[in-house]
Formats: sequence, C-alpha cells, structure tokens
Amino acid sequence: MQDLLTDFEKKRLNYASRLGFLTGIIGFISAFLFYDRSEPVLLFFDFSEASRPNGINIGIVCFVLTAAVTLACSLVSYKMLSLEADHITPIEKIALKGRQNFVARITVSMVTTAILTAFAWFFWIIVGLMFTNLRVPFVNALLITTVYTGAIGFYVSRWSVALTTENVTWLTIATFVLGLLGSILLTDDPEWWRVSLSYLGADTGSDSLFRWSIISVSILMLSLWRDLINTLNILVEAGKVKRWSVTALAFGATVASIGLIGVAVFTSGASPFQSFMHNLGVQSAAIIFTIGMLGIRWLIPNIYNENFIRLGYWYFALCMLFVILYQFTRMINFVGLEVLSFMVFTGWIYYFNEYTLLYVRQQDISEIERAVEQANRPLWEQLQAVMP
Repeated sequence: MQDLLTDFEKKRLNYASRLGFLTGIIGFISAFLFYDRSEPVLLFFDFSEASRPNGINIGIVCFVLTAAVTLACSLVSYKMLSLEADHITPIEKIALKGRQNFVARITVSMVTTAILTAFAWFFWIIVGLMFTNLRVPFVNALLITTVYTGAIGFYVSRWSVALTTENVTWLTIATFVLGLLGSILLTDDPEWWRVSLSYLGADTGSDSLFRWSIISVSILMLSLWRDLINTLNILVEAGKVKRWSVTALAFGATVASIGLIGVAVFTSGASPFQSFMHNLGVQSAAIIFTIGMLGIRWLIPNIYNENFIRLGYWYFALCMLFVILYQFTRMINFVGLEVLSFMVFTGWIYYFNEYTLLYVRQQDISEIERAVEQANRPLWEQLQAVMP
C-alpha cells in the first residue's frame, strides 16, 4: 500500500508515526506513574452519584495528555513538510519559506489544542455516561492510555506537518462554530438569538467561552493576513507591487483584526464607553473588508485576474442582500446577518491568499528567488534601503 503513496505522503506518514510512537510511550509512562496498581482503574467519573470517587481515572489522565500532546506536537510539527507537498510548485516553495513564523506557530498550536481538548472533554464525558462506574484492570488501563495518546500524537502531527492556508481557514471556521455552539449551550437566556451574537459575551453563563472564541478567531484571521502580506512583500521586492499598497493592506488587516478582538474585550451594553468601543470594532472590521472586496483592483493593480475581482463584487452583493433581508423583510434577524457576513469575509480572505499564490506561480523562478532574498534581509538592512 505504501507504494501507492507519493514521496511526500511517505515522509508525512513516517514522521507522524514516529511522533505517535513517542507520544504513546509518554502515555504509557504517565499511566504507569499515576494509576493505582493495587485495584482496577475507574474508566471515568460515576455520573449516577452526586459524589465523585477519589483517585485518578483514565478519562482525566487522557484529557490532560490530550492538551499536552496536542500543544507539543503542533508546535514541533508546524508546517515542517508543507513545502514538500506534491501540489506545491518550485517557485511557490521559494515564496513560502518566510511564512513559517513563530507567531503563527504559537497561534495555530494553541487554538488547535483548545479545540481538541474540548472534544476530548466531551468524549470522555460521553464515555462516562455510557459505561457508568466501569473499572478495568491496570494492564487494560495502560493499554487504553497508551493507544489513545499515541493516536492523538499521530493525527495531530500528520495534520500540523503539512499545514496549508486552507487548513488554517477551516480551523478558523471550526473555532467560530464550536465557540458559538458552546456559548449557546452555556447561556442563561434561551432566547439570546433575539438580540445579537454579542449578547453571548455579556451573558454570565457564556461570556468567557464566547470572548475567548472571538479572540482566537481574530488571531487566526490575522495569521491568514500575515501569510498574505509575506507573499506580497516578495512581489514588492520583485517590483510587481507598490510598497504603499502592501503597507495599506497590512494596516487595514491589523485594524480589522484588532476590531474583532475589541468585540470580545468590550461588552455591549455594559457602559456607554464599552458599547461605543464594541460597535466601533464591529463597524471598523466590516468597513475594511468592504473596501477590500470593492477596491482591490485599485489597491493592488495588475495582479489579480478578473475572476477574483468579480468574486469580490459578488461577495459584496451577498452582504448587501443579507442587509436587505434583515432590514426590510426580516427573513433573517441580526444574528443571521452576523453569521452569514462572517462566512463571506472568511471566504474572501482565503481566496485572496489563493489568487495571490496563483500570480506568484506564474513568475520567473530566478526573479522570485532574488526577491525572497531581499524580503528576508535583516530589518535594519531593509530600513537603510528605504531611508534617504
């Protein structure tokens, strides 16, 4: 079967297998140290009783190991083999070298850890409800923990080692959806949807989860913007894009991301100042995205083909349709407007990245290679080049 795999997939499989084996050993050692060998080990809490039994159970150990293994593997594996993927062209490999930065690595790794840890918590709760008060022999507990930890290490490494912009985009969407669903489950007001998504950030039951979800989404979107800006900087050095265009885009992306973070930091309705800052963050992000969708033809001319230009117009038309449906027909409420607009904006950022890379792939490889060397110069050298 391995003969059917490409060289890249073989490397990816071998790398993930080695880390999976290593994390399995870590799980075995953890289980050996923490489980009580004198009696059977509890699978998970007994939900039939109000009191919880003392001692460490398999679910708790595996839950903690999920967080530790996911964070470690994603940090170590982040985009390690992504430049060797079969669909990556030689010129793209050169252009993408500067995109494996530490900030993006920390951001994606922490969000991945949070999501997978939440899944692990729900998984072990379901296991506890299905097999109430089940206890297994010590050897079985060792095996369960070892296999579980090894599987987490294998799949996290396999995902992180070949990370793409598309993966980060889907991670952003998953973070938003899971954070929203979790906040809905935790809210004290079952009719929160009559107000807005921001109401979940003010509700005492859901405020913490909602706020951190929005902050995570904002930082992930900023990582997508960083990928795009890094690629455009290479085109600046190659003389294909004006410096002021990329500077303006970077400024707008930063403001939009900070605006979304402001939605989480400032609570709507808490005070006049907080409401003003909350609304300012939302409006700033929406205006900047709108300007980008409509004005990319003039902001960065002669780079993007007509398909992407028209896509921006269509996305803007969709947003206007959502506004009309909300404002005049009431077919959707404000929550629907917010969710649909988020989907449109995230989709546009993804295609922005993809069409930028499409242009890079069409360039002369030696020209791009020289431009990458210029773009990766030390900061002080770059400043000397632009100073009079």
